Amino acid sequence: MNKERSLFFGYHPTVNELFFTSDDCAFFKENDANAHAGSLQKQGKDGSVTKLIRAEYDAFVASEAQEAGTGGSDETIDHEVTQEDLDNNPELVAAGVAVGDTIQIPKDATQTTPEEIKADVKAVVEKAKATGTKVAKKAAKKK
Repeated sequence: MNKERSLFFGYHPTVNELFFTSDDCAFFKENDANAHAGSLQKQGKDGSVTKLIRAEYDAFVASEAQEAGTGGSDETIDHEVTQEDLDNNPELVAAGVAVGDTIQIPKDATQTTPEEIKADVKAVVEKAKATGTKVAKKAAKKK
């Protein structure tokens, strides 16, 4: 797992699996990832899909923390819930979480503040926008 892909798990603390296409676009549903992969194949590009599960993310964070000497993946930070969080994580809404609530999310060994996480996620979204994916178009409409 690379750092860019790990950001998606860090930003979506209740998601247990994600599907990534070869161009590093993330999807919650395998069907959506396969559809995007098919469009990549039509363009003559690699259309592979990789499923990643939270356990892989936890192991990645633990190894990063061990390398940095920070003590493991049990560390969390406060995150103030935004409307975007609720839009992207319906399970938060189902749990009664509202905009402005504070939740605990995993702390990546290289990220020390919620602002850094948001900046990293913004960079990932900008990269997705540059590729013109449906995910990027959806994100662009929300702004």
